Amino acid sequence: MINTSRLYVFLWKELREYTRDKKALIITIAIPPLALIAIGLITVILSVQRPVVVSIVNLDEGDVSREFISLLKSDLSRAGYRVLELSDLSTALSDPEIDLVVVIPSNFTHNATSLVNIAYIDIYKRAGVSSELVEAAESTVKSSMGVFSAIISARKIGYLAEQANITVNVEAVRNPVQVRPPVYVGVFGEPATVED
Repeated sequence: MINTSRLYVFLWKELREYTRDKKALIITIAIPPLALIAIGLITVILSVQRPVVVSIVNLDEGDVSREFISLLKSDLSRAGYRVLELSDLSTALSDPEIDLVVVIPSNFTHNATSLVNIAYIDIYKRAGVSSELVEAAESTVKSSMGVFSAIISARKIGYLAEQANITVNVEAVRNPVQVRPPVYVGVFGEPATVED
């Protein structure tokens, strides 16, 4: 066990040595606050980076593709992305400012309105760009596509119902099996109270 008087002597000698070397004392006191300020400034500068730029290239020019682009532009703009509409894929891919390119192929309207085909879009992601931001933009595109797909499928179901001369519930056709919200019960099967 270390004798406490020895510890006090050691600390006293170290303190006297620090007070003799004024430069070391100033540096020891000044560096931590300056480092914290520098870290804060770097964090602020990095958080105020340029927004992700998304380009939409429409090779279809059909009514359905224009409707999808309108929805997509609205969703992307609302999420804070900069959206450009270009007519040429090579221009979009060669522009280093564009982080994500969404391509609507030439057969999009035909396939989207067909009862036997599936319409696809193509997504090009720029390598080397902050992947989290581009992934979030891609997620927004996929979410918009899901909403638009539900709109188109409702129209198709309505068309088929009209041709069959029947009335249908679109949700019953699209999602025939669902889970109801859970019912909470107590320990012995009685309805749960707020206290449970």
